Amino acid sequence: MAKTKLTDLALKNLRPPAEGQAEYWDENLSNFGVRVSPGGTKSFVLYINRRRKVIGRYPRMSLKEARAEAMRVLHDPVGYARSQHIDVSYAEAVERYLNMKQGEVRPRTLEGYAHLLRMFEFPELVADIRPYHVGDALDRIEQQTKKSNAYTALKMFFNWCVAREYCPTNPLQNLKKPKVPASRDRVLTDNELAAIWQACEKLGKYGLIVQVLMVTGQRREQIASLHTSWIKDDWVTFPADVMKGGKRHEIPLARLAAEALLRAIPMIDGYYFSPVTAVGRPFSAWSKSKAKLDSMIDIDPWRLHVT
Repeated sequence: MAKTKLTDLALKNLRPPAEGQAEYWDENLSNFGVRVSPGGTKSFVLYINRRRKVIGRYPRMSLKEARAEAMRVLHDPVGYARSQHIDVSYAEAVERYLNMKQGEVRPRTLEGYAHLLRMFEFPELVADIRPYHVGDALDRIEQQTKKSNAYTALKMFFNWCVAREYCPTNPLQNLKKPKVPASRDRVLTDNELAAIWQACEKLGKYGLIVQVLMVTGQRREQIASLHTSWIKDDWVTFPADVMKGGKRHEIPLARLAAEALLRAIPMIDGYYFSPVTAVGRPFSAWSKSKAKLDSMIDIDPWRLHVT
């Protein structure tokens, strides 16, 4: 940035540019200057937090007053940044964020964001949330995978808040992401798979879903949302909106899967596993049904994980 010696006389004699804006930076005080518009308006500006901030307009604010204000801000950039942000509570900001995300992400993903973000009780205003608030809250989460997912959800949320000027910086920017546990390296034996298959015969729709998952290797939400229109000529075509990657996916319909689906009849409006009270929505009674399955077979619960 080109610098000049700013004085009252020099300020009065600054001429407006023919087009655009002209900036004159003070050689005696770093990051402080004057911006002149084509119409002759003269504004005192400060370069702080990688942005130009207008702190006053000449002659309403004198050069002496502007320089004093600039020195105050430069000595307390964090306090100044916080004062420039909109007062929005954490709870209100979360709801605005979730409303914005509707239509951008899958409903299941949005539910996950809502669950993770709403479980925290931070200071009233977003701008008042400090790194230690977030770090301590994350430390209180015992499950490592959930802790990692919460970190990711919070980081995206606070980046959005920074863009909206609800807070000056992202409090997670210097916090490391919690490590995710290593993937399981054990698979179920043939006898264990047979035991699960037989137990599923007595578990209604949940049991049928598990059986189809076992022979197709798909994700549970894909199968729980299964519709007759997706099946044609022994092939299943999953639409993009139920796929994690957002792309259409095709698989052959295995014989055992087809036999399990036949037992799902009667269907409701073409959906195999929708609850009677929520047609078109995926099966959702996972926890209660899984607990019943765990009680029926002699396998450690952690080894059974329907994803």
